[in-house]
Amino acid sequence: MKYVSSYLKHWINNNRFLVLLVFIHFGFFIVQIILKNHASLYDSKEYLRLAKNIYEYSTFYCGELNQVIYPELFTKRPPLYSIFIILSSFLFNSTISILFFQNVLSIISIVITKDIFESIQGRAPKVLMFILLIFSVNQFIYANFIMSEIFVQFLVVLSIYMIFHMLKSTKTKYLFFYQILVVAILLTKPVFYLFVIPNLLITYLICKKINRPKIVFTALFPILIVFMYMQWNYNRTESYSFSSIQHINLRDYNLKYFHTYKYGSEYADEVNSSIRKKVEDLTNYPEKVAYTNSKTLEYLKKDFISYTGFHLLGCTRFFLDPGRFDLMHFFGYSSENTDKVGLLKHINQNGIKGAVNYLKTQPVLIIVLFNIILIINIFKS
Repeated sequence: MKYVSSYLKHWINNNRFLVLLVFIHFGFFIVQIILKNHASLYDSKEYLRLAKNIYEYSTFYCGELNQVIYPELFTKRPPLYSIFIILSSFLFNSTISILFFQNVLSIISIVITKDIFESIQGRAPKVLMFILLIFSVNQFIYANFIMSEIFVQFLVVLSIYMIFHMLKSTKTKYLFFYQILVVAILLTKPVFYLFVIPNLLITYLICKKINRPKIVFTALFPILIVFMYMQWNYNRTESYSFSSIQHINLRDYNLKYFHTYKYGSEYADEVNSSIRKKVEDLTNYPEKVAYTNSKTLEYLKKDFISYTGFHLLGCTRFFLDPGRFDLMHFFGYSSENTDKVGLLKHINQNGIKGAVNYLKTQPVLIIVLFNIILIINIFKS
């Protein structure tokens, strides 16, 4: 017993970072269990329905099968995260087991990232690692939501890990694993599907670096999967696209937020409603998609320069965003009547002053965490 105690103490002293990492994740995990029913967001319901439909009916559809069938719900959510939900649910047959495995993936992702960083830059200062870890609140919150962020983060980190080992050992098996992970990533988050194009260049540079020019062809595998997946979507919906989320976001987020930013919310709502009304009048799904895309792009092209600036600004906000709504939801402050748009709506309408005034109405805990995360995000960026 004394030997075990001594060994355990020695192990903890040599693995303080890992112990702290596990401790923090466990703390947020317990908070989520205690608060109850805050693990599910709007997107979560679609992932859970897709998982249920795959498991019970072998149908890849993220809506209710006993209600009106909407073609866009066949392709809105790629299947891999829902398959992860199915597999991870078996432990306790509840969302708790899903969150448990997501916390495990989060821990692994951070440890791998730390190992890669230290292999390249040397051992990181303990104080710096401690600060970055303690104030990476969103990491621990996302690990306890039914959302694909932590799962896709794990896949991305693992793909970088494969590249790192391939460059280090020049073993070609890592390149094959990397391409499989690229496929897994795009089948988790549709925003990544265009990554197959720059992946050609990345693969070429890697093969050139390790002097293995013949295996450049592996980059064709993700492209093939994209075309096969789009063909499958076409067979189900008669629309040749990777995901319906593309035209939905183009209309309801890109165009609407831009119009709110430049012309005000009244004009933005009017344009959005007119497009939606026309789409509802169409009976053919491919025509609905074509009209949504063409009309949305028509508006954006009219303000091409302004929209380009707005889009670049939005990319900056993405990296700095402290995730106000995620904080509100996790700590149980959100409700059915809570403003789910977040700060973006208030910034677009009234600028920084509007955001500051809005923050004044938020709970003290949210304001404190919001500012801490914002500072850390600025530092990390």
